[in-house]
Amino acid sequence: MDGNKLEFNDRSLNLVKKVILSIVRSYLIKTRKIYPFNISLKDVENEKFKDIFNIDSLDLLNIASEINVFFNIHKIGIEDKLLVNLSLENWTEISIQSLNKNSGYLTFSTSGSTGTPKLITHRLESIFTEAAEISRIVGSFNKVISLVPLHHIYGFLYSIALPFIANKDMIFINTLKMSDLENDILIVATPEQWKIYKDLIILSKKRIKGTSSTGILDLNLFAELINHNVQIYEFFGSTETLGLGYRTSPYEKFNFFSYLTVKDNKILNVINQEYLEPMDDLRIEGSRFDFVGRKDNAVSIGGKNIFLDFIKNELLKNELIVDCSVRSYPTEFGLFIKALIVPKYFDETTINRIKEYIFQNENTKYIKNIKFAEKVPVNELGKPSDWQI
Repeated sequence: MDGNKLEFNDRSLNLVKKVILSIVRSYLIKTRKIYPFNISLKDVENEKFKDIFNIDSLDLLNIASEINVFFNIHKIGIEDKLLVNLSLENWTEISIQSLNKNSGYLTFSTSGSTGTPKLITHRLESIFTEAAEISRIVGSFNKVISLVPLHHIYGFLYSIALPFIANKDMIFINTLKMSDLENDILIVATPEQWKIYKDLIILSKKRIKGTSSTGILDLNLFAELINHNVQIYEFFGSTETLGLGYRTSPYEKFNFFSYLTVKDNKILNVINQEYLEPMDDLRIEGSRFDFVGRKDNAVSIGGKNIFLDFIKNELLKNELIVDCSVRSYPTEFGLFIKALIVPKYFDETTINRIKEYIFQNENTKYIKNIKFAEKVPVNELGKPSDWQI
């Protein structure tokens, strides 16, 4: 297969449809604040989702616009065709046409919480190069079970490109159930999801492989999964650089991908002779590296970069908020953001005005749980500590 092209066959059409479905789902979560919800490929094909979620013409236009950006349809001048027929079939055909005519360019968002996420464009050629490397590393598997958004770089690489080149089926689901678990499947998940589903996976006693990315996997969790016959491949990278390396043990350093080398203390892709600039501080030792810390102080949640300090500063702009603390917390649906707020007054009017400010502010919309208190809790060293929801 040409690394830049997707043929019009059942497999490529179905995978592109699933990417579009992922865009639809994320749009509904963003605009309706619905999480989770069940919506299948069949529902989208039958356009039932328009009635179920009260999607109007403006919604369809916005979704078409996001599809246009992701598949770079505007680069070949056929973006208007997306509006001729607002259907999944039409969007899929136009998306594949665009991929085949624009040298396979795809644009991913870093999805930062500042309201100004960066758009990063990659070619299918680079994505399939990494997918081939991933395939070599993880070896054989029967099918992919994906729990991550398919239109983000991690989801696309491991849930679209990898099963495509491996000629395996991929199932895109909201929630992992015992009935989903079989021997020799490959689960694509985030560190938070591995934490949530650890007990379920261990209880299944199935022979399972899994990938983890978008953040560092808890070392104890990593070791526990390995000890229960779950082979975990932790991958390291970013939307900007694509993948850099992997490890299969919490006690190892990350191994650089085979086509990356270190030259003059910089990471070089020997295929295209381009130097990469990681978004994280790395300690490099030969062909391996350690993660030191994030340069941007972001927390990665389900593939999105959420800047907790930024959200806190945004809250403190409100004159009714004296002090606050912002943290992430795990739920059965993934990692969410919570805020503990010290209000200027404890009356009902003040509380309601603060809640209204949070829910209507684009920069604080990621907060899913709010607690009011007289002061921010601290530990014995005087540093902010966690609190119960």
